[in-house]
Order: sequence, then structure tokens, then C-alpha cells
Amino acid sequence: MQKTKVTIAGLGAIAQIAHLPAISKMEELEIAAVCDIDKSKAKSIAEKYGIKNYYTDYDKMLAETECEAAIVTAPTHFHKELAVKAFEKGLHVLVEKPLARHYEEALEIVEAAKKNDRKLMVGMNSRRASYQRENWVKYFILRQDF
Repeated sequence: MQKTKVTIAGLGAIAQIAHLPAISKMEELEIAAVCDIDKSKAKSIAEKYGIKNYYTDYDKMLAETECEAAIVTAPTHFHKELAVKAFEKGLHVLVEKPLARHYEEALEIVEAAKKNDRKLMVGMNSRRASYQRENWVKYFILRQDF
């Protein structure tokens, strides 16, 4: 089975507590690259999880990384910019909650998903018990109707 490749942008607490541990256990997924403005954090996380590529520049990561989906766990004020760029590259996107700072930004994100015919999911990790979290990420990323 070919693995679905994902990127993760923003390596703060939610990425380290929820996303990275769950995804690293999934045989069907591969974290192709991670990105954070803190280079030492990006390098450390990449080494910890055996991720080949790490970046401090999101645009460069998107340009150089082959993947099917992007996970945005950066601070909320970056969500719109990062999600829209991922949609424009043709990726499906999971954005950690809250989706945006206000309605207009949320609408831009949703419109970018529609325009590029991509899936958008808002991560509501605390709404799922830890044993269910892995299954919801699999559901989003591994759907056959991508």
C-alpha cells in the first residue's frame, strides 16, 4: 500500500501533543515534511519522528515536498494564509481549531477549498477521546474520494 504523504506547519503544543504522535503511529501515512519558524524546533521534531525534511519557510516546503495533504497547526493568525496556499497547490487541508480569527477569513479558506475542489477539515482534537483521534485523522486523509 502506498502511503499518503502529509506536511505539518506549526510545531507548537497541539502538533506535539496530538498530531505528531497520532500520525506517526499510522502505517498508511508518512509525514513528508514539517515547518516551523524556529529552525531548532523543526530540526528536533524531524529527528524525533524520523521525518526527512524540515523547513522554516512554508512556501519552500510546499514547493519542494510531494504530498497529498497539509496540516496547519500554526497560530490562528496564520491559518488563512497557510491553508489557502496549500489549497492552491492542490492539497487537502486539516486546520487546527479555530479555523480563523473572524468570519471573513474563514470564508476565504472555505472558498479556496471549493475553488480548488479540495477537502477542508477543522481539527477538533479535544472533542474526540485519544483512542478515537487516530481514526478521525485516517478518515479525513485516507478517504477514497479525494
